[in-house]
Amino acid sequence: MIQHADYVLIGGGLAAATAAQTLRREGATGSILLLSEERLPPYQRPPLTKQVLRGKISRDGLFVLSDEALRALSIELRLGARVVALNTAERVVVTEAAGSFSYRRLLIATGASPLSLPGVESGTASIFYLRTLADAERLHRAAEQASSALILGGIWRDNQGENGASIKMRRGSRAR
Repeated sequence: MIQHADYVLIGGGLAAATAAQTLRREGATGSILLLSEERLPPYQRPPLTKQVLRGKISRDGLFVLSDEALRALSIELRLGARVVALNTAERVVVTEAAGSFSYRRLLIATGASPLSLPGVESGTASIFYLRTLADAERLHRAAEQASSALILGGIWRDNQGENGASIKMRRGSRAR
Protein backbone atom coordinates (compact mmCIF):
# COMPACT_ATOMS: atom_id res chain seq x y z
CA MET A 1 0.00 0.00 0.00
CA ILE A 2 1.29 3.43 -0.92
CA GLN A 3 1.03 6.14 1.72
CA HIS A 4 0.78 9.81 0.74
CA ALA A 5 2.56 12.98 1.88
CA ASP A 6 2.19 16.36 0.25
CA TYR A 7 5.89 17.10 0.77
CA VAL A 8 8.49 14.34 0.89
CA LEU A 9 11.98 15.41 1.89
CA ILE A 10 14.74 12.84 1.50
CA GLY A 11 17.76 13.37 3.72
CA GLY A 12 18.74 13.44 7.37
CA GLY A 13 20.78 16.59 7.55
CA LEU A 14 20.49 20.31 8.02
CA ALA A 15 19.16 21.01 4.50
CA ALA A 16 16.16 18.68 4.74
CA ALA A 17 15.34 19.74 8.31
CA THR A 18 15.60 23.44 7.44
CA ALA A 19 13.46 22.92 4.34
CA ALA A 20 10.75 21.29 6.47
CA GLN A 21 10.81 24.16 8.96
CA THR A 22 10.76 26.72 6.15
CA LEU A 23 7.76 25.08 4.49
CA ARG A 24 5.79 25.54 7.70
CA ARG A 25 7.04 29.09 8.29
CA GLU A 26 6.06 30.02 4.73
CA GLY A 27 2.55 28.69 5.25
CA ALA A 28 2.62 25.18 3.77
CA THR A 29 -0.43 23.37 5.13
CA GLY A 30 0.02 19.91 3.63
CA SER A 31 1.64 16.89 5.25
CA ILE A 32 5.45 16.92 5.47
CA LEU A 33 7.44 13.69 5.62
CA LEU A 34 11.18 13.56 6.27
CA LEU A 35 12.86 10.30 5.21
CA SER A 36 16.29 9.64 6.70
CA GLU A 37 18.47 6.62 6.08
CA GLU A 38 20.14 7.10 9.45
CA ARG A 39 18.56 6.11 12.73
CA LEU A 40 19.22 9.52 14.27
CA PRO A 41 17.15 12.68 13.91
CA PRO A 42 18.46 15.29 11.44
CA TYR A 43 21.74 16.79 12.57
CA GLN A 44 24.35 19.29 11.48
CA ARG A 45 27.24 17.72 9.58
CA PRO A 46 29.78 20.61 9.45
CA PRO A 47 30.63 20.28 13.18
CA LEU A 48 31.64 16.64 12.63
CA THR A 49 35.00 17.68 11.23
CA LYS A 50 35.90 19.95 14.09
CA GLN A 51 33.85 19.91 17.28
CA VAL A 52 33.04 16.17 17.31
CA LEU A 53 36.57 15.11 16.40
CA ARG A 54 37.95 17.37 19.15
CA GLY A 55 35.38 16.15 21.65
CA LYS A 56 34.00 19.69 22.10
CA ILE A 57 30.32 19.01 21.37
CA SER A 58 27.95 16.30 22.47
CA ARG A 59 25.81 14.46 19.97
CA ASP A 60 22.70 16.19 21.38
CA GLY A 61 24.22 19.55 20.41
CA LEU A 62 24.13 18.53 16.74
CA PHE A 63 20.45 17.71 16.38
CA VAL A 64 18.41 20.21 14.37
CA LEU A 65 14.81 19.32 15.25
CA SER A 66 13.67 18.09 18.64
CA ASP A 67 10.71 15.74 19.04
CA GLU A 68 8.74 18.72 20.38
CA ALA A 69 9.60 20.83 17.31
CA LEU A 70 8.57 18.01 14.96
CA ARG A 71 5.23 17.70 16.76
CA ALA A 72 4.67 21.48 16.88
CA LEU A 73 5.36 21.79 13.15
CA SER A 74 3.41 18.62 12.25
CA ILE A 75 6.43 17.08 10.53
CA GLU A 76 6.62 13.30 10.33
CA LEU A 77 10.13 11.84 10.60
CA ARG A 78 10.89 8.30 9.45
CA LEU A 79 14.30 7.07 10.58
CA GLY A 80 16.04 4.11 8.98
CA ALA A 81 14.10 4.85 5.80
CA ARG A 82 16.65 4.22 3.06
CA VAL A 83 15.23 5.26 -0.31
CA VAL A 84 15.86 2.56 -2.93
CA ALA A 85 13.74 3.77 -5.85
CA LEU A 86 12.16 6.93 -7.16
CA ASN A 87 9.51 7.07 -9.86
CA THR A 88 9.12 10.72 -10.82
CA ALA A 89 6.48 9.97 -13.48
CA GLU A 90 4.23 8.35 -10.85
CA ARG A 91 5.54 10.63 -8.04
CA VAL A 92 6.39 7.71 -5.77
CA VAL A 93 9.34 7.17 -3.44
CA VAL A 94 10.13 3.59 -2.39
CA THR A 95 12.07 2.85 0.78
CA GLU A 96 13.81 -0.33 1.82
CA ALA A 97 11.85 -0.85 5.04
CA ALA A 98 9.40 2.04 5.58
CA GLY A 99 7.13 1.46 2.58
CA SER A 100 6.28 3.58 -0.45
CA PHE A 101 5.07 7.17 -0.49
CA SER A 102 3.35 9.22 -3.14
CA TYR A 103 4.04 12.95 -3.05
CA ARG A 104 2.96 16.29 -4.46
CA ARG A 105 6.41 17.90 -4.03
CA LEU A 106 9.79 16.24 -3.53
CA LEU A 107 13.14 17.49 -2.22
CA ILE A 108 16.26 15.35 -2.39
CA ALA A 109 18.72 16.72 0.17
CA THR A 110 21.01 13.78 0.79
CA GLY A 111 24.28 15.72 0.71
CA ALA A 112 27.57 14.43 -0.57
CA SER A 113 29.52 11.27 0.14
CA PRO A 114 33.29 11.05 0.37
CA LEU A 115 35.04 9.46 -2.58
CA SER A 116 36.33 6.01 -1.76
CA LEU A 117 39.83 5.06 -2.71
CA PRO A 118 39.97 1.87 -4.82
CA GLY A 119 40.71 -1.12 -2.62
CA VAL A 120 40.50 0.91 0.61
CA GLU A 121 37.54 -0.13 2.73
CA SER A 122 36.23 1.96 5.59
CA GLY A 123 35.73 0.19 8.88
CA THR A 124 39.15 -1.41 9.04
CA ALA A 125 41.21 -0.74 12.13
CA SER A 126 42.95 2.28 10.62
CA ILE A 127 40.92 3.58 7.64
CA PHE A 128 38.08 6.06 8.16
CA TYR A 129 35.76 7.95 5.85
CA LEU A 130 33.88 10.83 7.44
CA ARG A 131 30.23 11.32 6.46
CA THR A 132 28.02 10.55 9.45
CA LEU A 133 27.98 11.11 13.19
CA ALA A 134 28.78 7.42 13.68
CA ASP A 135 31.85 7.85 11.41
CA ALA A 136 33.00 10.87 13.44
CA GLU A 137 32.53 9.06 16.76
CA ARG A 138 34.54 6.03 15.53
CA LEU A 139 37.32 8.28 14.25
CA HIS A 140 37.35 10.29 17.50
CA ARG A 141 37.75 7.12 19.60
CA ALA A 142 40.56 5.84 17.35
CA ALA A 143 42.32 9.23 17.30
CA GLU A 144 42.49 9.36 21.08
CA GLN A 145 44.66 6.24 20.97
CA ALA A 146 46.68 7.11 17.86
CA SER A 147 50.26 8.36 17.76
CA SER A 148 49.90 9.81 14.25
CA ALA A 149 47.32 10.38 11.54
CA LEU A 150 47.29 11.10 7.82
CA ILE A 151 44.28 13.10 6.63
CA LEU A 152 43.42 13.06 2.92
CA GLY A 153 40.97 15.39 1.17
CA GLY A 154 38.28 17.84 2.14
CA ILE A 155 40.37 19.99 4.45
CA TRP A 156 39.86 23.73 4.71
CA ARG A 157 41.13 26.44 7.02
CA ASP A 158 38.76 28.34 9.25
CA ASN A 159 39.02 32.06 9.96
CA GLN A 160 41.51 31.39 12.79
CA GLY A 161 43.82 29.57 10.37
CA GLU A 162 43.15 26.14 11.87
CA ASN A 163 42.53 23.02 9.82
CA GLY A 164 38.83 22.36 9.39
CA ALA A 165 39.30 18.69 10.24
CA SER A 166 41.01 18.92 13.60
CA ILE A 167 41.41 15.72 15.56
CA LYS A 168 41.90 15.46 19.30
CA MET A 169 44.73 12.94 19.60
CA ARG A 170 46.65 11.76 22.59
CA ARG A 171 49.33 14.11 23.90
CA GLY A 172 52.47 14.22 21.79
CA SER A 173 50.75 12.88 18.66
CA ARG A 174 50.85 14.46 15.22
CA ALA A 175 48.38 14.78 12.36
CA ARG A 176 49.77 15.21 8.87
